[in-house]
Amino acid sequence: TTSGILAAALHPTDDVIRQLLKRKHVAVVGLSSDASKPSYHVAEMMQQHGQYRIIPVRPGSSKILSEPIVGKLSDIPSDLIADVLVDVFRNPDDVEPIVDEAIAVGATAALHPTDDVIRQLLKRKHVAVVGLSSDASKPSYHVAEMMQQHGQYRIIPVRPGSSKILSEPIVGKLSDIPSDLIADVLVDVFRNPDDVEPIVDEAIA
Repeated sequence: TTSGILAAALHPTDDVIRQLLKRKHVAVVGLSSDASKPSYHVAEMMQQHGQYRIIPVRPGSSKILSEPIVGKLSDIPSDLIADVLVDVFRNPDDVEPIVDEAIAVGATAALHPTDDVIRQLLKRKHVAVVGLSSDASKPSYHVAEMMQQHGQYRIIPVRPGSSKILSEPIVGKLSDIPSDLIADVLVDVFRNPDDVEPIVDEAIA
């Protein structure tokens, strides 16, 4: 569903994110050449504001975002693989072989919902970040700051406390978010895997 709060982004722990943020290349599988598509929008934002080099992975022989297309992950030069994060924009039925190929070449894969779901999410203007750290050296802070500065989202920090993070007041739990904002909120979760299920349940509720 895309009504109410949708917990659409579940992030790994800070240690894993920290390793990913060190990478300078993002291979975007299923990147559209259509600038109206969410996959193009996300790749463009990573290129412009995340300082990543985009590697479009799809059939074709031209360029997207001024970068040459490669047909498959195994076509990426071997000396770049250790520095590549694979970002997958494909239908669920197509994901498994792509993840298998990413593992085979030594890359790390991140999965996104389909374009239709992403298009709905991109219309939202508030992001409730569960587990947002007040420490500017932490990846959760870095990601939230980037969304605030470049994604034009209002950040809602969700964690224990009564102060502010990124100049926004903290709320203790998702149910404390004002009801008139709920339909406009995306929930971004930075927590350990064991803590995720009750957070998702609360988001759905």
